[in-house]
Amino acid sequence: LMFYRKFKRTDSLYVISDPHINHKNLTKGESSWKDLGPTRDFKTVQEMSQSVIDSIWSVPEGSTIFVLGDMFFGEKKYVEDLLLKLSVRYRLVYIMGNHCTWFRKQTHLHSYFEFVGDYLEIFWEGKLVCMFHYPISVWNEGHKNSWLLCGHSHGTHAPSLPETKDTGKILDCGWDLHKRPLSFLEVEAIMQTKKYTPKDHHNKETT
Repeated sequence: LMFYRKFKRTDSLYVISDPHINHKNLTKGESSWKDLGPTRDFKTVQEMSQSVIDSIWSVPEGSTIFVLGDMFFGEKKYVEDLLLKLSVRYRLVYIMGNHCTWFRKQTHLHSYFEFVGDYLEIFWEGKLVCMFHYPISVWNEGHKNSWLLCGHSHGTHAPSLPETKDTGKILDCGWDLHKRPLSFLEVEAIMQTKKYTPKDHHNKETT
């Protein structure tokens, strides 16, 4: 964790959540869901998975990619080969999601990542950046304009979700919303459009 405490603005950092590689029910052409959740407009799960993987490969070599959970689904034989290839090209960081029960137990796969955990805080050019799979309303120093990068909701933006409201600098980094990993410079541009609305006694003056 300490290794990730400080990054420079010039460092190439990217973030993505909910790749859902090999998830049949997120594939419109093969899903058994009926209005039970978001689906991706692909005919086959192979086509969908390849599109997600290709979007990750679009990240410049040598970058650090923060994955905010729910990466692997279905038949898992592809996982180690994919992680081997990705880890040669990128520095990988993984935050656990709600669909990561299998991955938690595969501790030999954790070695392909430079950090694996449920929550992470880093500093990016002095900016506190909190990373968690789930969208939440209150996070560390949110009242002082820290960021929360999350996923889980697949860009559905239900009225009750924190990011839907003008509550602070929170961003759904899910693949369904952006169709690719976002650079931290892109995240910064989005965050500049967001404002903090107090949710409790914390404000910019509290210490």
